[in-house]
Amino acid sequence: MCALSFATLSFGGLRVRARVAHVKGRSQVSSKEEKLKQLEERRNKLNARIARDRARLSQDERRRDTRKKILAGAFLLQRVEQGEWSRERFMEGMDAFLTNNRDRELFGLESVGDAGSEGEGEEAG
Repeated sequence: MCALSFATLSFGGLRVRARVAHVKGRSQVSSKEEKLKQLEERRNKLNARIARDRARLSQDERRRDTRKKILAGAFLLQRVEQGEWSRERFMEGMDAFLTNNRDRELFGLESVGDAGSEGEGEEAG
């Protein structure tokens, strides 16, 4: 048989009034604090899972975006190589688009910061 009663329990200086069920000589404490602790643990696990899933989704989106850019670039380069698009027009577009000197170097373009430095080192006469 099960009998219910209330007991006041102390946890580290915190007093909690909890319902106690007496079953066959054993008592089970079902305190709101314990339930709250379990819910918080469950919430933390769910938040961690959500963060992992968001990171995976973001990573997948970046991979798809990178692949699209690679394919678009391959398409454009093929058109230039086949003469369907002029190399001059392509290079003008790349010159206007690229701002990173490392990227500009790949296409044989002048570095952005070096545009006015061609005569340096020569004596003025």
